[in-house]
Amino acid sequence: MIALEPLLFQVACRLCRRTDDAHDLVQDTFERALRRGVSPNPNLKAWLLSILHHRFIDVWRKRGKREVTPAPDAPLAAPEAEAEAEPRWAALDEERVRAAVERLQPEQREVFLLHALEGRAYVEVARRIGIPQSTVGTRLFRARLRLRRLLEQELWRAGIAGEQALARRRAGRAALARCG
Repeated sequence: MIALEPLLFQVACRLCRRTDDAHDLVQDTFERALRRGVSPNPNLKAWLLSILHHRFIDVWRKRGKREVTPAPDAPLAAPEAEAEAEPRWAALDEERVRAAVERLQPEQREVFLLHALEGRAYVEVARRIGIPQSTVGTRLFRARLRLRRLLEQELWRAGIAGEQALARRRAGRAALARCG
C-alpha cells in the first residue's frame, strides 16, 4: 500500500487542489483500507483509488451542506455580486454559441442538440441514437463542459473575461503547482 502513496497523493491533488486537503484525503484512504482489512478486489491500486474517490465525494458533500447554510449574522449576498448588473455570458450572441456547438465532437453535438435544444429526455435520446442511457448523460456532460470552455475562450477573445474568471484560473494553476 505504501508504494501506491505517491499515486494516491497525485490523484488527491487533482481532486482537492490543496496540498493539506490532499494529504488528509490520502490519510483517510489508508485508514479506511486498513479498517476493512483484506481487499475484496485483487487489484489493490484500483481498490485504493476507489476508496479515495468515494471519500472525496463524502467530504465535499459534507462541506457543501455546511457552506450552503449561511450563518445567522452573515449577509445573504456578497457586495461584489450586486455590483455586476449583467452576466458576462450576455455578451455572447446566437452566432457565437452556434459556432461553438458546431465545434463539439459529432457524438457530443448530436446528444446536446437532441436534449438541450429539442428538449428530449435521456431515454428518448438513447433510443433514437441507439446508445445506453448512461452514455447519453456522459456525452451530455462532456458536451456542456467543452461548450463552456469554447465559450469562455470566445469571451476572452472578445475581452469580456471578467475578473472572477481570471482569479479562478490563477487560483487553479497555483493550487496545481503546489500539489505538483
